[in-house]
Amino acid sequence: MSKKPLLIWALFYFLFIEVHSQIPVEIVESVGNNFFSEDSLISISATSADERAPFIISSRDFLYSIIEFKDTTEFTRLRIFVSTNGGKKWNYRKTLAVSQGSLSNPQAFVYKSGFYATFQMEAGSKHAIYVYENDDPELKETGVIKEIIESEDRLEHPSLLVIPDRDATPIIHIAYFDFTRLTFSISSGEINGEFFEAFTHSFGYPDGFLRIDRVAGSGRNMFVFNAKVDSLNQIVVLGFTPADGWHVKFLTQSVEPKYNPTISALGKNWMVVYQTPTAVKYFGRFEGYGLVKNHVLVYGASFPTVRMTDSPNGKIVCAYVKNKRIFRKESSVENPFEWSDEKPFYDRNFPPSKDDFISLAANFLNGGVAFSTLNPHGDHDVYFAKVAPGFKALKGPSHLSASLAEPLGVKLTWDDNSDSEEGYKIFRKEKIMGIWEIIDSVEANVTNYTDTNALGGRTYDYFVRAFADSGLSKISNAAEITLPHTDVPNVFYYRLHVLLKNTVLGDIRVPIKEGSLLEHQKYFLPTFNFSSVYQGVGTPYKAISKSYFSIGDIGDEDLFFDMFLVYDYNSNEPPQAFNEKLFFYFIVKVFKLPNFTPVDESYVFREGEFFTFHIEKEDSFLTHVRKLRLNPDSLKVFYITDKGFDSTGVFTINRKDFLEFRATHFSKFGGGRRGITSVTEVEKTDELPEKFGLNQNYPNPFNPTTTISYSIPNCRGEQSVNVTLNIYNTLGQKIATLVEKEQKPGKYSVKFNAGALPSGIYFYRLRAGSFIATKKMILLK
Repeated sequence: MSKKPLLIWALFYFLFIEVHSQIPVEIVESVGNNFFSEDSLISISATSADERAPFIISSRDFLYSIIEFKDTTEFTRLRIFVSTNGGKKWNYRKTLAVSQGSLSNPQAFVYKSGFYATFQMEAGSKHAIYVYENDDPELKETGVIKEIIESEDRLEHPSLLVIPDRDATPIIHIAYFDFTRLTFSISSGEINGEFFEAFTHSFGYPDGFLRIDRVAGSGRNMFVFNAKVDSLNQIVVLGFTPADGWHVKFLTQSVEPKYNPTISALGKNWMVVYQTPTAVKYFGRFEGYGLVKNHVLVYGASFPTVRMTDSPNGKIVCAYVKNKRIFRKESSVENPFEWSDEKPFYDRNFPPSKDDFISLAANFLNGGVAFSTLNPHGDHDVYFAKVAPGFKALKGPSHLSASLAEPLGVKLTWDDNSDSEEGYKIFRKEKIMGIWEIIDSVEANVTNYTDTNALGGRTYDYFVRAFADSGLSKISNAAEITLPHTDVPNVFYYRLHVLLKNTVLGDIRVPIKEGSLLEHQKYFLPTFNFSSVYQGVGTPYKAISKSYFSIGDIGDEDLFFDMFLVYDYNSNEPPQAFNEKLFFYFIVKVFKLPNFTPVDESYVFREGEFFTFHIEKEDSFLTHVRKLRLNPDSLKVFYITDKGFDSTGVFTINRKDFLEFRATHFSKFGGGRRGITSVTEVEKTDELPEKFGLNQNYPNPFNPTTTISYSIPNCRGEQSVNVTLNIYNTLGQKIATLVEKEQKPGKYSVKFNAGALPSGIYFYRLRAGSFIATKKMILLK
């Protein structure tokens, strides 16, 4: 890349690149104001620099817009603007530039107080994808730019989101399309660390405009994009979970061409809006409705964009271009089928650009739409129009504290700082791998709440938010509390061994530790000095010593187990499993006390619990792994069955500093079947029922099998609904899921085998769309 000092900023670039050669992008800073209009249309940037492709994003306090521009130079750069008053005034903050190349297609993301942006760069035959991070919410600091990938392939339309890992470290995920290789890829990593390819798949380049959008939060972390699949233009939705990583969550399959998707989510609801040759349509999943497909929003429109928000509660706004103007329709997550009449965003005839998509901010207390339009001078300007008038912001509660309640539970108290709230929502998260959820709400002016559903021996975090028609306030401070065990904790008695098979000395079984362990405690593997004759074959254990394991809920009985680390030293190379190498595996055998009777088949934790093993990637571990010609950054853990290797129920987390896996069951660490029930679904009948129904199980009482039948009518003309059928004990704990899928109208029967359950009363609950029913059954052995 040339570094000719043709301009003053180019000299700055030259000095910058000499110090930071891995960041060939210049950051020029300013705090100047742009032009500003008092009417419904507000200028973000209106100059002769041909501004295009605006992307707008919001936090609760700030609005950000990043746009392309090209002035007297031949190269395109990026400018970043900030608004602190709901879009009434925009302040220029940063310019991102390359001396001999163009930057384009910017997108941005806000996580906590950090601002993130991604964009593509083209300089001759060189193409690259960059990420920019600034942890100052007002962007007065310089920030950091990092090159994610460089290639001679044509790389296009990057999109990003930020997902915290279990240690709350922000992990950046950047999706992009390789036009040369026709692949869609996601690279993940930290701004100060290495990025790795977390997902890649071959897709055809779509006819028409390619758009990639994303949404994050509340467990809904997704990318959406349009691609050519089997020669048809389709919409692809990718989802992310810690267990499965990035995977295809939804793929349209109709023959109608589809373009320009955007995605948004709120709580458990998510929605994609897209364009067809004749209309703007949408699909998604909503609580109470299940999967909603291919509904028409408006005919004769293009470039749709959608956002959901809690301000006001559960609001959906979709913006689109029609008749050379931008319009909007509004709905709610409670009823996504009813939409308001379309309204223009502004009063003047101000046609938006046809070649640049518009962008909609998510926070409608101070949000709106940014768009590029052609001015009378023949170049483009960028404007902002509000979605709705600003509401009076609620003041958040403060000084939240948590204490033990008598006789049990957690008592919360806080200060009421608002005079216009309708009440307060209580949020709770379990400290270990929990997610934030609303557990209850209280009326206005109430400043205390007692949580009686908290479990003994757990650590919880809480926060509180005020709510009203205008939305939710900022969150309070977080309050943490650990509850004592309410009864005698269950105990695992255990023996820990290293089993070194087929060594030059024969099979060697080395006892390491004996004792007992409590639920949810960390137990570190001790160091062990192998005798001189065992030094070489003891390497596998030394590589993981000082790591730890822990156990989830272990049921109602005390148990005994043996755990073995197994290593085949003779081949000096682990077995193959789905083209992934194993460098070690465990055997865990479970027995009942006091006579050490083996537990039948697999031992299963209570719902949501797990056995976890955490390995620090210390020098001894990395040396051992590399000696086996393995990549320490892409290790996976499998379990062993009679048919080979499997990872069902085993979740691997591979981070820069540690490897962790969790198993929701174990026996021979992983022999046997997973779960405590067996389910056989009987084919549905051809007869279509007239209404939803859940029948009494037969026989009842039963031992150990029974049949549960239910009916699904043709509801709202939909082809299918989301169906779940769960089993609960008398404590309300879910112990089995029999059905969790989309099902078409018809009559269904499911056979339930409760052979591993004790005698007693159980409940089964059916949720089909908005229909919910519960019935009782008796297991009598």
